[in-house]
Formats: sequence, structure tokens, C-alpha cells
Amino acid sequence: MKNVFTTKNISGMAVFSALSFVVYLLEIPLFAGTPASFLELDFSNVFVMLAGFMYGPLPAVIVCAVKEAIHIAVGSTGGVGELANFIITTTYALVPSIVYRYKKGIKTVALTLFISCLLQTGISLLVNKFINFPFFTGSLPFVPNDISNMMFAKLWAYILAFNGIKSVLISVATILLYKRVSYLFKKINLQTSTKVAKDGALISNSEKQTQEIACEYAKTLSLGDVVLLEGDLGAGKTAFVKGVAKYFGLDGVTSPTYAYLNVYGEKIYHYDCYRLSCGEDATLLGLTDYFGGENICFIEWAEKIEDVLPDKVKKVRIEKVNEKTRKIYL
Repeated sequence: MKNVFTTKNISGMAVFSALSFVVYLLEIPLFAGTPASFLELDFSNVFVMLAGFMYGPLPAVIVCAVKEAIHIAVGSTGGVGELANFIITTTYALVPSIVYRYKKGIKTVALTLFISCLLQTGISLLVNKFINFPFFTGSLPFVPNDISNMMFAKLWAYILAFNGIKSVLISVATILLYKRVSYLFKKINLQTSTKVAKDGALISNSEKQTQEIACEYAKTLSLGDVVLLEGDLGAGKTAFVKGVAKYFGLDGVTSPTYAYLNVYGEKIYHYDCYRLSCGEDATLLGLTDYFGGENICFIEWAEKIEDVLPDKVKKVRIEKVNEKTRKIYL
């Protein structure tokens, strides 16, 4: 619980709750002109899912609860519709956010979201039959009468289609936004935990602090990333790689000055291209074979092989201010 309710996490949940509520107000009727015109699509659950992936299942439930609680004030169902949405949304959000804590990756996200689409579609039928229809047809909740049963029989296909369409669209939007939003929030968290210079550089006053910054930066990386390390001799490039390796539970990082490539745990590939004259040299040595693989490549003196680098790369520049202090640009 202490790891969930940190200041950073609470701030993030507050932002997602606010965004979710605002988007909640932008509803789109999918079946206008039909008996099911009351079924309206919104994308507020995208932010519930993002909270689940970034912070865990409990924060996802909290964001959903806050969103629905605020909506009661502007809604017209007296809280009944919000209760129904809360049950359906939490059913949708829990499986992906729980599984993601133990196994990350786009395949895991896609598979668990597919399962959640089925769960949401199924639970929506139960929620409408036993909560919405009994209430809105005048009977007590959980006590369906003949009228609500008849209405439900006429509208069940619309309800099924609506929740199927909604869950799929929410899943696609979540997948498209996750990486960008995750990277942004992690970078903001990194900047709020480290002293920042006027030009945006992070200030490190020791090798240990450089490693701590790198460890946080590692959270923004994905397999296949290529990171160019820029900085003079002794700036702290190897210390930075040590910090990234520490995040992945790896050690034994040394400067690759006397080798073109050092590999750590088959995940971190640390290049030193100082003694290469051009990209063709790197290709002939097979060094480019590992770009974009199931690893993360850190390249020092990347300007030597600029012509064979991938189109999309990330850059980390380390400037030596004095013997202890460094400015790190991410």
C-alpha cells in the first residue's frame, strides 16, 4: 500500500481522474433514432486503463470511482447509472492491470484487453438486467418485473453490441496512447525527483546520483530502443549504463574502451565506436545486427557510425561541469 499511495502516484491518479471525468462528458449516441438511443459512447475508460497499467489495479479502481462519483452531480440517474458503469468498468480494467504487474509487453496487453472486452460485454447484460432495468421501470433494484424483462428482451442485442464496440474502441485507444503517456509521466516523475537546471538538464553531484537518474530513465525504455550516449571522456557514460543495468537487475558493467561491444544479461548492449571509422566497419563486424532486437543498445561515439544508425533513436548527453557535478540531458 505504501508503494501505491506515494505522492507521485496520488498526483498521477488525480490527473487521470480529472481527464477521465472531462472526457466522460463528451458522449456520443451510437444508436440514435432507436429504442437504445440512451446508450452513449465515451472514452473516459481509456484513462482508467492507463492508470491501471501505470500504477496498478487499485489505482484503476480509484480513478473509476472518483470519475463516477463526480459524475453523479451532473448526471440524471441519481447514481444508478454511475453504479452500473463502475461495476462494468472495474470488471473490464482489473484483469489487464493485474496481469501487467507480473508480465509486461504488448502481447500481454493485447491478450488481456481482448479477455476484458468479453468480460465487459457479458457483465453488462447482468448489470442492465438486474440494476438498470428494474430501477428505470419503477421496481426496486435487483427485483426485475415483467415490464423490465420485456424491455430487456427487446434491447439485449443493442446492449451486447454497444459494450462490444465500446470495449474494443477503448482497448485500441489505450494501446495507442499507453507508450506516449507512460513515457511522459515517467519523465515528469524523474524531473520532480532531481534538481533541474534552467536549460532542462538534470543535475548529478555524484556517480551514485547519475546511476539513480539512469535507473529512473530505464523505466521509459523498451526492448528495441537504441540510445546514443554523448559526452567527453570521464563524463559518466559508463556510470549511466550501470544505472540502467541496475534497474534490470544486472551488474558487471565496465567501460567498453578496449572492446567494440559489451553485453549484459542479453538485454543491455553497450557499444564503443571510437575506434571505428565509418558505419561500414560496424556492419562488417556484425555490430548493427543487434539494432531493434529484443535488447536495448547504448552507443558511445555514435557519430562514427551515423550512416547505419536506425531512423529512430534516443539521446542522452552528459556534460562535465566539474570533478563531481554533471548535467544530464535526456
